[in-house]
Amino acid sequence: MSFLSDLGFLVWADFIVGWYSATNSNPLGNCQFHHQAVANFKARAAIRETWASAPSMTNSSSSIKVAFLLGDPDNSTLQELVEEESLQYSDIIQEGFVDSYNNLTLKSVMMLKWVTTNCHSVWYIMKTDDDMFVNINNLVSLLKVRNMSNLLVGALICGARPISDTQNKWYAPHYMYQGTLYPNYLSGTGYIMSRDVVLRLYHAALKTPLFHLEDVYLTGLCAHAAGIRPRHHPAFTYNKRKLDACLYKDKTVITSHRVNSSELRKVSSQSKSYVVLKDVAVGT
Repeated sequence: MSFLSDLGFLVWADFIVGWYSATNSNPLGNCQFHHQAVANFKARAAIRETWASAPSMTNSSSSIKVAFLLGDPDNSTLQELVEEESLQYSDIIQEGFVDSYNNLTLKSVMMLKWVTTNCHSVWYIMKTDDDMFVNINNLVSLLKVRNMSNLLVGALICGARPISDTQNKWYAPHYMYQGTLYPNYLSGTGYIMSRDVVLRLYHAALKTPLFHLEDVYLTGLCAHAAGIRPRHHPAFTYNKRKLDACLYKDKTVITSHRVNSSELRKVSSQSKSYVVLKDVAVGT
């Protein structure tokens, strides 16, 4: 996808969002990446139709592009559908590893590799998931006031312990991690990093033994190895916020978790109705 080579800002999740500077004088350039299962066609469609189509995605000073990170579905029918989707939207990045929960770490390393190799004008990237709401306006505002280097920010998790229950989703075998505590890390539901951090994390990942919990690995183990301190910002959360039009208006919100496709569309519709009613009231 050639458009990615010109992006100024990247965000990774089960999809990618790209945001590049429209003028050389504007320092903002960004891209988002979304981690998604191959079969999540409805989730990708909902993201494209709702918050990823916000007016601030393309304005006078910046342009944001969304893309999605996929692995191999191991299903020829699904793969054909993905290829058709990619031809239509040009927002899918795919590599040949098995698309599974335990391979989410590979998606994030793929993200770092892609940015390092193809996106030389990108200032920031954001990684998020396909069950997330992202307030693009607040994201833009945050990046305008933040330092543009050594930035790794999201919902910080401190003092987390490896889980030994083999039935637990976040089970960590002792042979993979022998420590009693994880290093501080950012929730994989949504985090931002500056380009210099992308490069340092990628180099660290090439030397750090793979660990299947993506957020622990990238923003904890690799960040620690690279001498990068992940930082907390209250606008990011791994919890579900109240879903209404206020999500678009609330200046303290960047992410909300566990939002399905129908909820995304409902919140987006409420927001548009609010804007229309407000405009009518002002006009009178």
